[in-house]
Amino acid sequence: MKRILLLFFLALFNGTASTQIQYKNFNYTINDGLTSNTIYDIDELKSGDLVLGTDNGLTLFNGQTFKTFTTKNGLLNPYISCVKTDQYGGIWIGNYGKLYQYFDKGRFITTSFNANGAYKIYTFGDSVLFVNKNNSYDKAKNTKNNFVEIVAHRNNL
Repeated sequence: MKRILLLFFLALFNGTASTQIQYKNFNYTINDGLTSNTIYDIDELKSGDLVLGTDNGLTLFNGQTFKTFTTKNGLLNPYISCVKTDQYGGIWIGNYGKLYQYFDKGRFITTSFNANGAYKIYTFGDSVLFVNKNNSYDKAKNTKNNFVEIVAHRNNL
């Protein structure tokens, strides 16, 4: 009986050890189409595309190709410090020295919120919280038609 139990556990251990998950690691650079080798923030769209905030624009990556948006496309500043996708499939963008922007369906919408020192963007439901490095934040409401209104502004978190 002991021999059968021992064989059973050996077979079980051997089978689980061989079914470990293997991960692949990919490194992308400007030689592969990435607009910059420096990425400051990253998020993911519902489609699975990656959203990259770089020092040379907003980049979308579908796993095969990179598509970059710069000031030529309506971005106020190519130096993006933070990005955040929302429930509607849009992308909130914080950059240095300008205003926060919203990217949806290939166009940029500029908000009235100061992004100087943009640090992090949080979304929860239809609310958006913009946090700046100077310990201030703005809270906005985003409706389905992309209308944005200020709800609160606070200094010193």
